[in-house]
Amino acid sequence: MDCFLYRIDHYKCSQTVEHEFLVLHFTHWDDPTATAAICIDRSVNLAIGQSSGMLTQSSASSENLAIDMIELIGCASNLNIRSCLTTKFKSFRHIASLSFPSQSTRPSALQVAVLLSQVNQHTINHALGGQCYWFGHTVFKSLQTLFGQEGVFESDTRGRFGPIPVFKPSPDDVNVICDGFWNAHQQTMKVVEARRSLRLEEHNKLVERGRADWQREIDERACADWQHEIDERDCQIAKMQAELELLKAQRAVPNDTAESPSPSS
Repeated sequence: MDCFLYRIDHYKCSQTVEHEFLVLHFTHWDDPTATAAICIDRSVNLAIGQSSGMLTQSSASSENLAIDMIELIGCASNLNIRSCLTTKFKSFRHIASLSFPSQSTRPSALQVAVLLSQVNQHTINHALGGQCYWFGHTVFKSLQTLFGQEGVFESDTRGRFGPIPVFKPSPDDVNVICDGFWNAHQQTMKVVEARRSLRLEEHNKLVERGRADWQREIDERACADWQHEIDERDCQIAKMQAELELLKAQRAVPNDTAESPSPSS
């Protein structure tokens, strides 16, 4: 993919359960002015009767309680991002950032997608449910570990509900995800390449089919043109033969008159 991640912003809502979420900023590899931002967060399946962001590990069941959301914000301008976040979350504050200033170390959009998939699968396997604090910390820390950048923290209130620490980060989860990341990325690349090869094969088939149809149409038009020319020539020949027969008939009339005997006087 041609889009790369250059910054992550970690936010915390100012009301209710102080829900946490991330904003990811992407840019095109050869055009830094072409930017896009997405908002990612985790909530809980309310049909199971839990509150968003407050599910603990002990209360999680084998059911898939996590609802991971990805929302496209659009242009990664501060004004556009704040407008979209205000509409969705009302009141919030920025608590941390992680930047990737060097193009050579920026994760691609595909790598970010693989990581999010790994986080989602790891959550289900370990029955961590829909804890937004765990999700935000794990994605943030995993990207930081894999691509080696330093985070900037304005106020380290992550995983807290007011002054109460609700979530305590565990390095084990991040280590498991990071250990399996590159293998998952390699497998994903194989799938991507297989699909790309299939699309290329289908494209080539369509091109060949279109080329054959085009050649057939040319041949049909050429045959039609040739037939038209033949018909025109046949008509001209028939016309010329008719004219020739007429000339013959006209020449025969005077000769017959000259040979006939004159009347006696």
